Formats: sequence, C-alpha cells, structure tokens
Amino acid sequence: MVTGYAVCGGYINHTVFDSIDYPTVAGTLYENQKLINLLNMQAGDGEIVGDRIHNKDNRIKGNGKNINTIPIKSAMKAYFKNKDGLEPGVYFNYSAMATNVIMNYVIYKTGDDWNKLLHKIFVEDAKVAKKVYFGKSLEKHNTGNRSKGEYGRYSFYADRYDYVRIANLMLNHWKNDTCVGKYLKTMYENRIDRDYKTNKFNGNHRVALRYGGQFLWDAVGVEDRPILMMDGAWGQQVVIDFENNKIITAHSTDRNYDYYALIYLQLTSDTLDNGRPVCRKYKDDGNFVLEPC
Repeated sequence: MVTGYAVCGGYINHTVFDSIDYPTVAGTLYENQKLINLLNMQAGDGEIVGDRIHNKDNRIKGNGKNINTIPIKSAMKAYFKNKDGLEPGVYFNYSAMATNVIMNYVIYKTGDDWNKLLHKIFVEDAKVAKKVYFGKSLEKHNTGNRSKGEYGRYSFYADRYDYVRIANLMLNHWKNDTCVGKYLKTMYENRIDRDYKTNKFNGNHRVALRYGGQFLWDAVGVEDRPILMMDGAWGQQVVIDFENNKIITAHSTDRNYDYYALIYLQLTSDTLDNGRPVCRKYKDDGNFVLEPC
C-alpha cells in the first residue's frame, strides 16, 4: 500500500509495468526490473534467495544467512552482482530480497519525503492510535548508506487495533475507487498463480491460490470475489473481503489456534435473514450448498 501511495503521490513517475530506476541494483539481476515483477515475486532470483528452492523466503543459497539483516547495498555486492538469474516474470519465488528491493526503491524515490509519506498514510489517513513502524536491516551490521536509507526492511509492526484501522483504510480506498484503490485493483487484476499447496488450513498462505502486489488473493473455494489476505509472523492474519465490507484480523504469538473456524469459515459463510450463519459446503463438482456452520 505504501508503494501505491508513492505511485499516486507522483514520487514514482512511471507505472508498475515499467522498469525501476534504482542505482543501487545496477549490474545485478534486479537492474531494470519491471516493478510488477518485484511486486508479484517474479524477479527471477529463485536460484539465489527465496522459497522456490530454499524453503525459506529470507535465506541465501549456500550459507543460510538471513537477507533481512544485510543492508541492500551490501547484499547486492555480495550475492547479486553480475548475476543473470531466471527469466523475470515467469517463476513465482516468495523472496524477502524482492520485497526489500521494493522497500528501498520507494525510500530512494521519495527521498526526504519518506517519513512525510508514512505520516500521511498511517497518521493522517489510517488514523492509527499508537506508533507503527518498519524494521531496519542494521541489526548487527554497520554497512549501507545511512543517509539514503538503504537499510530499509519490509517488516512492519503495529498494534492489533491499528492493523484493523489500516485494513479499513485499504477497504475504503477500494470502495471509493481512489488512486490508491485503483492501484490495489491493478494488483488484483494482475495476480498470478502461486503453484502452492493449499491443503493445510493453518494460515492465509495455505489457502490462497494466487499472489499479486505483495498480497495473497483467491482463497480456495471463494475465488469468485476479491479477497485480499496477508500472513505475518507467528500467526498474524489480515483479511479484507472487499465485496462484503468484511475485515478479519488475528493477532497471536503462535499459530496454535483454529484458523479454519476463526478465519476461513468466516469467508465461506453467509447469513440468513434471521441472522443465523451458514457455511458453503462444496461438492465434488465445485458447486456448493448452504448448511449451518
């Protein structure tokens, strides 16, 4: 959403279908990448970092280092310089590096207005009640260009009620068809298949069939309407059902809760005139009947 605000604010003076102009990634496989490829996790970096072959979104091939703890300038020089990678826009690879490239690219493009943009989004528009913030990659390192903010890290922290406020802001943008709303709709319209197993109901990442714009989409069984989903650390969940004006969040210290009952069934349920909830029970032919939950 921050990227959408940067596009709509004129900081990024091109569309998401154009190439990024970011000097820090020059000479790497991320150079001249289309922004949409980064947003959709199709940067072609799957042989170096990410979930495609390493089973972890933030691990670097060969040494197991966490890319989130290395400033982007150092990471580019150490692991991505003069690397061609896979063909961009083809293979889905859930990669922390791709997201950090987006993060730092937006910081680079907004320049001195970075904090001003965050204040606009979260304080003025979302009206958060407490502090929210992104993490940084300078946990144990003293490298990177501090003056240009090239230690940006996508990790985001907020109070549980502020997550609801932020989700409500996104819902309102979508419903009112604002510039940011159109950006979110563009992410939905250009989502891609994840090729991911969806047989375990223990989080949004397990039920989403598609991915687009750093968001999960198309929960299995309810692909007939736009539902944006995010899955965070230790069981944090955010779901926005745009058509039904429904927001679901879970704030947890671990994943040992009934995701299927608390979240998934709320997406597949309808309400009768008497207020009694019913759930969709799917048959082998793909059709469903409504039964009491």
